[in-house]
Amino acid sequence: MVNVYSIPHKHYDKKYPLVAAYLNNDPSVNSFCEFTPSAESIIKLISQTEFDTAKRNILVDVLTDQYSGFTLSEKATHNLHALKHSNTFTITTGHQLCLFTGPLYFIYKIASVIQTAEFLNTHYKDFTFVPVFWMASEDHDFEEISSVKINDNVYTWHTNQKGAVGRYNLTDLVPLIHSIPALPELFKKAYTTQHSLASATRYLINELFGKYGLIVVDGDTSELKKNFATVMIEELLKQPTHKLVSETNRYIIAKGYQPQVNPREINLFYLDDNMRERIVKNENQYKVLNTHIEFSENTLLKIIESNPEKFSPNVLLRPLYQQAILPNVAYIGGIAELNYWLQLKSLFIHHHLTYPVLLPRHHVFILNKKIKHKLIQLSLTAQDILQDYNALKNKIIATDTIALPVSDNEFNTVKQLFSTLRTRLHEIDKSLIGHQDAQEHKVMDILHRINKKAQKAIKRKSYVQLNRLECIYNSLYPGGNAQERVDNMLTYYYHIKNFTDVVVRHLEAFNFNTYFFEYDE
Repeated sequence: MVNVYSIPHKHYDKKYPLVAAYLNNDPSVNSFCEFTPSAESIIKLISQTEFDTAKRNILVDVLTDQYSGFTLSEKATHNLHALKHSNTFTITTGHQLCLFTGPLYFIYKIASVIQTAEFLNTHYKDFTFVPVFWMASEDHDFEEISSVKINDNVYTWHTNQKGAVGRYNLTDLVPLIHSIPALPELFKKAYTTQHSLASATRYLINELFGKYGLIVVDGDTSELKKNFATVMIEELLKQPTHKLVSETNRYIIAKGYQPQVNPREINLFYLDDNMRERIVKNENQYKVLNTHIEFSENTLLKIIESNPEKFSPNVLLRPLYQQAILPNVAYIGGIAELNYWLQLKSLFIHHHLTYPVLLPRHHVFILNKKIKHKLIQLSLTAQDILQDYNALKNKIIATDTIALPVSDNEFNTVKQLFSTLRTRLHEIDKSLIGHQDAQEHKVMDILHRINKKAQKAIKRKSYVQLNRLECIYNSLYPGGNAQERVDNMLTYYYHIKNFTDVVVRHLEAFNFNTYFFEYDE
């Protein structure tokens, strides 16, 4: 049984004020993004969008080829063929090819895009909306995807392969697969029957989400890059990205915000077997960094014409590549992603590409029975645990502050009483004062010992409470990072039946609250 609820939480306000302003419809960001994050904006954008029929046909042909050998659900098959129709549009998210789906938010991104497409299909019958996952198969930062955390254990893939990670073969991953206890057969099959990391990732995503009509796109292909060739040529010859994004960044800074990414002079990589390196221009020659490869301008243009797959967009040009080959009207991403997308509007306009409506992905915390019980013991709510750890700690300490049994005023009262007795005994018999002083010392000692024992008891209680808080925080913010950025879905795979289906079913389109999934082990 899973209990799901959500609460408003502007987790992005302090770290990403530009995105916060966008999501709050602040007029100061109108120049960065024409549309608000809503279904109505998507429909309005469609009225302004045209996508070439020839490009649609190429896209479907490429996807049909990429899915060769895979079993597609009826809904995914329908969506794939629907992409040829002029009234079909995509809702896209994307991510790196993380091992076994990587951190939880990989799953939340996909659930977000599925729910958004479902909502639009339900409410706007004149159109077909297809959820799309874009594989970052050309990314070369293997270190970022090489490890996965499952049930507090970190598993790391060691390989000497270089270049685009989607092309990595999986031979040296087999020992790692066998080292993970109770790894589901689905995951074993994905990484032992497929020939590359890209195909294994497609297989896994298709098995988990294909029933919802999700389509996986791999941009690392010559046929699709031909539709992006004009943008790459202009990038090499005239460097519009550096000029336009730099201008936008200056404007963003003037408005009091901080850009996420700074453009390079040339924002393309040269991509070949075991290599993905930046291209730089040196006078009339183009050089591939960290290699001896150099090209003249004419040679480079000929290679783009004959082998466009040898060029790979960086983080700033990848969004344009996506929009050049997909009939896409909305992009769903993390807050940091949206932050750099908001830097790109002028670049989209320059290249006559559709700038999509930007939507934030869902954010989720998963709480087991133990953590729920500790929250109850501390009288904490879901809203409380979104606070900073030190704020929570101070709240608990303040709540647990208990007065000692004997106060300073009461000590003074006792002392005053003995002082009065001393005066009276002095009048009766001076020899009794020594006895009275001895008794006063005993009484005061007893009171101090009572307070000392009570103080130890109070410290023990606070220690227990703070231990409970630390346990909660370690579960929801392991290592100081949000759970969704650290834990893998396999940590919860056997605790929450049909885990991915539960996530898809309970996340609501256009509800940008923070979600809580509570389950009993």
